[in-house]
Amino acid sequence: MSSTQAHAGPVSAVTMRLPSTSDLEAALRSMDGLGDAVIVSRAPNVFSSAAESEVVRLATEEGECSLLIKYGSDARRHTGHGYWGDVAYEAAVYRSMLSRIDTRTPRFYGLARHADASWLAIEYVDGERLSKSPRAAIIIAARWLGAFHRATASATGARRDVLNMMDAAYFRGWAERTFEYTRPLHGTHRWIEQACSYFARHAGELAAHEATVVHGEFYPRNVLIAGDEAIPVDWQSAATGPGEVDIASLTEGWGDGPLVAECLRAYEGARWPGGAPQDFERRLDLARMYWPLRWLGDDPAWTHSPKRARYFEALRAAALRAGAPLGGEEA
Repeated sequence: MSSTQAHAGPVSAVTMRLPSTSDLEAALRSMDGLGDAVIVSRAPNVFSSAAESEVVRLATEEGECSLLIKYGSDARRHTGHGYWGDVAYEAAVYRSMLSRIDTRTPRFYGLARHADASWLAIEYVDGERLSKSPRAAIIIAARWLGAFHRATASATGARRDVLNMMDAAYFRGWAERTFEYTRPLHGTHRWIEQACSYFARHAGELAAHEATVVHGEFYPRNVLIAGDEAIPVDWQSAATGPGEVDIASLTEGWGDGPLVAECLRAYEGARWPGGAPQDFERRLDLARMYWPLRWLGDDPAWTHSPKRARYFEALRAAALRAGAPLGGEEA
């Protein structure tokens, strides 16, 4: 995670000993375009992150620039059942995919390894988080997302050896874990069991359509708005999968008002200029079920945390919308 993300899950920052200025400077000088770099200043990254990070100001022959340096341990303690990648994985996403397509993302400078740690260097973008921007900025993000999914749909085959994959088995796993972790609640809340079973049966529908590259956590807090540009950050959860999971996360909690409708039109128009597939809304409904299952099915201790209560409400609402019969109720 980078300068803008406070994770939806209770994953705290990993405290690491930061490198000395001389060690960091030596590592940066081995990276693309930074051969003569001199560190001018270092400042802690003020935003919450699951990886230790700092903003480093450099002087080069071409002038000064700011980088975001993310530090990750190679002995990561939790990967979210294949959902979270480490700092080295995020570097691979930048190197193998983001740097090769015509889209605005932070510039990737390189990855350095030191002892049992990895240091990722990317451009520091001085923008405003979408979650704090005018609400209309969500349209900019939706349009960027549609164009990104359109551009990367044809590139996924060559990236399957690098990116994680969101396939039917991946989606079923979240339903199965949520089912197991919530067993104590099934007697009084049978609808949870029904929702999990319904999603597990229909997970193949979500994964069956054209795969693309997904950001994996396209929440507003992970999108910077700089002028009229959307610049997504924090690519450690990128994968090959259905783009619907990204647009579902972007619009999560916004209801069904005109802003979300406009957001979806912007996304569809950018991804499918000739018109969206007829079953797009169906897959979007399933993607909306996926997100609460994803946060409830991560760790049993987290599932029953009071901080997760809202995900049960979100799961019930999404399941009914998707047509799941819950305790005799029909959507």
